[in-house]
Amino acid sequence: MASSSTDRKSRRAGPPRRVRARGRKRGPELQEVVLRTQRDVTEANLSLREQLPRLDMTLQYLQGFLDTLDVGIVGVDAEARVVIMNRGAERILGVKAKDARALPYEALDTKMVPPPPIAEAIRQGQPPAPLRRVVHHERGGRMLVESVVSLIRNGRGRVIGAVHLLKDISPADELEKKLQHQDKLAAIGKVAVSLAHEVRNPLSAIEGFGHLLVRNLETSDPCRRFAENIVRAASHLNQAVTSTLVLARPPRLDLRELCPLQLMQEVKDFVTQEINAKGLHDIQVFVEIGRPPTGSARRGHEAIPRIVADREQLKRACLNLCRNAVDAMPQGGRLTLKVSVPPGNGSSAAADPVVRLSVIDSGSGVLREIRSRMFQPFETTKEDGTGLGLAIVRKIAELHSGKVSFESRRGKGARFHLDLPAGHVPAHKCGPNGSRGSRRAAS
Repeated sequence: MASSSTDRKSRRAGPPRRVRARGRKRGPELQEVVLRTQRDVTEANLSLREQLPRLDMTLQYLQGFLDTLDVGIVGVDAEARVVIMNRGAERILGVKAKDARALPYEALDTKMVPPPPIAEAIRQGQPPAPLRRVVHHERGGRMLVESVVSLIRNGRGRVIGAVHLLKDISPADELEKKLQHQDKLAAIGKVAVSLAHEVRNPLSAIEGFGHLLVRNLETSDPCRRFAENIVRAASHLNQAVTSTLVLARPPRLDLRELCPLQLMQEVKDFVTQEINAKGLHDIQVFVEIGRPPTGSARRGHEAIPRIVADREQLKRACLNLCRNAVDAMPQGGRLTLKVSVPPGNGSSAAADPVVRLSVIDSGSGVLREIRSRMFQPFETTKEDGTGLGLAIVRKIAELHSGKVSFESRRGKGARFHLDLPAGHVPAHKCGPNGSRGSRRAAS
């Protein structure tokens, strides 16, 4: 009995000893696995730390490379959230990359018309066709851009994002419009030149005989009024033909150095006579000198450089602007003829100064619907207008290597500016009353 009891105890005690032995054997194995895993993790961390600077350098290189491109580039992920944006895109869209990153592209306030359907293109897996879009800026400017959306796919063909390419084509569009404008003027020229001699000779005869009738008829004669109407109509038509010829066949300029302040004073005298002749006594005409440019040591009239120009042609351009201004103030108002140097011009000796001749009225302003085409020939809102006045102003400005621009707010009047390159005679030779110094022909 004792031996059997002992055997049973030994059988019970045997297995625990074997389990403990296996446990003692597995302990070092598990410890070695843990150590090996720690070493692997440590090596992986070290490798990542070594790769992070290279990755950061690669990203900086990529960003710098994209920033050197003239086109705007915006990259988005599969959810159409902004991942990357270069400086070109910031300039075109008016949005900072730091403010746009991680935001849905369609949530950005880009003021692009029509907005690009990037999210829809990613969902459908089909990019939209290239399209010209207009970006409206906060300060009132607009930019025409060529918009191209391309999808990004992984190795299995799945769409994982998109790239939006934007190219500013405003200069090319302006050039295209200028070419169209030149073609239009060329067509007008062909018609005008062919009709000029056929029309002007009879008109001159009609106007001459009309003057004779007016001179020979008594003031009380009812036929005198008809003769005066004939003279006015012939004179108006003759002026329209002459204006068309100016557009079609630019005149030969008599370029001389002149004082812009004196020129505007002459324009003021002429406009004042016309206003008085029409009985518009509620319109006041002034001549002003603008503030001198920043950094200029001269003040008043001495800050205004002389210009090289054709006196009669410039006077004609300014008179056209003044007549439009007078027509815009039927109830009276203020007409200001201003001579200035625009900001940013002539502030240093190296800068080429520009002289600005401005005609400012207090009328109703320019209608928004005609602003884009107001310098085109035959565009007019007047019942008896020819639509050539502003077109001639633009032509005369271009002949002088200058440009014409305008500012207008509805109900706040309009400002028309003629910007002309300055001459090379010292500004102090132009006296306080606009008197000119030596007058010589431009080379």
